[in-house]
Amino acid sequence: MGLRNKNNVEVPGSKKIDTIIGKDTVVKGRVDSEGAIRIDGRFEGEIYTSSDLVVGESGNIAATRIEAKNISIAGEVHGNVVARGKLELIPTGKLYGDVQMAVLVVEDGAVFQGQCEMLNPDLDVRERGKAFSIKTPIRDEAAATG
Repeated sequence: MGLRNKNNVEVPGSKKIDTIIGKDTVVKGRVDSEGAIRIDGRFEGEIYTSSDLVVGESGNIAATRIEAKNISIAGEVHGNVVARGKLELIPTGKLYGDVQMAVLVVEDGAVFQGQCEMLNPDLDVRERGKAFSIKTPIRDEAAATG
């Protein structure tokens, strides 16, 4: 369980973090991890984790691709993002890029520019397009003329 503020709300990024990129650190390349990642510095490249990703207020990411279970953004992210669980934009967060996620939370003050696709984690990839199709009812010709 993570830390909680005075209103008993869990503080983003307060759970166990396995990898931390500090405020004065610049990393370029690809990160593959099984554990949670927190970025407070600058990162350029790709991020893949089967756990959570937290981007702190001072964090700045220029990514070709980000994939994680849950993603919390309080800093700035440029790039395409896939969150298999929840994607959360904190009031100071900025996200510029296309996203896919199961749950989206955008708090007041956060910035999001891009396209958004909601994923149903229970659906097979081939079935996702079918889940979002909208069917228009066919008008009854007799009712239309009468």
